[in-house]
Amino acid sequence: MESGNEITEEAKENVNQKKKKIFVAGATGSTGKRIVEQLLAKGFEVKAGVRDLDKAKTILSEHNPSLQIVWTPALNT
Repeated sequence: MESGNEITEEAKENVNQKKKKIFVAGATGSTGKRIVEQLLAKGFEVKAGVRDLDKAKTILSEHNPSLQIVWTPALNT
């Protein structure tokens, strides 16, 4: 039984076929951070939209080649 908060096995199989790129807004929030971690663990490439680059650098792993941190000032409005 799925708990509803994890990436599905079907999505994992799709990643094995071709690496998907996904944008996650609010990636430094508690939910966004977990989503980013799960997507990276499943092999997705992730663009993490953040309002605060310094916070993102402390929360998210900058050393993962599948992660791109993107400053999105429009999220501040």
